[in-house]
Amino acid sequence: MRRKKAVKKRAKRGGPRITKNPKRTRLSARKKYAIARVQLSGVPASHLAKLFNVSQLLRTKCVDGITVNEKVLERYMETTVGIVTALNPIIGYEKATELAKEAYSSGKGILEVIREKKVLTEKQIADVMDPAAMTGQK
Repeated sequence: MRRKKAVKKRAKRGGPRITKNPKRTRLSARKKYAIARVQLSGVPASHLAKLFNVSQLLRTKCVDGITVNEKVLERYMETTVGIVTALNPIIGYEKATELAKEAYSSGKGILEVIREKKVLTEKQIADVMDPAAMTGQK
């Protein structure tokens, strides 16, 4: 019976008593802003703080220091058949498909097949295969 009365009294006061965490640290402005944004969506602030800390740890331990291996990327650009779509406006769909099938069946790169058949000049290949031009940044 005593327990029920205590629960009723707490319910009248606004629920269970919440104690302050003595180990609480000060939050940076970025963390406070992020917490405020997520609290609107119903995610507890403690979960957000953990997520923020883990994302920082992931960045420092896994992402920082990653470098690009340009030789490997160049080889991928040379051998991938998917880049044939960039050639469609220049040589046409049928010719591009024919070249892609030949490259795929022979195991050669699409650019190697284009050079063998002399479909495009080196300047045209350089212009078409420019990553900045392919992504619309030029």
